[in-house]
Amino acid sequence: MEEKEFDYMNVIPLVDVMLVLLTITLMTSTFIATGVIPVELPKASKSHEEILRTQTIEIDKNGNVYLNARPLSISELRDSIEPMNREVPILALQRHLIK
Repeated sequence: MEEKEFDYMNVIPLVDVMLVLLTITLMTSTFIATGVIPVELPKASKSHEEILRTQTIEIDKNGNVYLNARPLSISELRDSIEPMNREVPILALQRHLIK
């Protein structure tokens, strides 16, 4: 059985798909340009000052304690943490010092 060579490629399905894509693109760009699509942007629930900053507690190999890279004693650390909002994230790290 002999195979026939293709003399031409059927481009009608390709043209159909491209026309559909062109129609979708033109419709979408028209809606965006005229502002027909209503968009409700989210609003922040807290003011800029109320954003909670992560506090970092570090302990080195000698047992020294640091709060945000500031050396403190245990009692000073307790006094610094007590008035903080309970929603403030605290990250505890072990400080590795290379000597």
